[in-house]
Amino acid sequence: MLGEKEYFSDYVFEDIAADLLKKDPSIRQKLDDAKAKDPQLANNAGAQLFFVYRNSPYFEKTFMRYPVGRLLTNTKLDLK
Repeated sequence: MLGEKEYFSDYVFEDIAADLLKKDPSIRQKLDDAKAKDPQLANNAGAQLFFVYRNSPYFEKTFMRYPVGRLLTNTKLDLK
């Protein structure tokens, strides 16, 4: 239930990621900050692509969300 159901293909997402980095400066800034803090990320193109994916609008919004609901009613049951 909490597993990731959506993912990306590297060869397809590379062009999308490059376009996202050009059009969305906030994603570019997050990536640059993360690379400055983590040398392994800075030296791993696949990890950078995954980082862009996780911070993009294409990432599955429901990942790691447990569906919980609550039904509220204003009616009282007459159990006579």
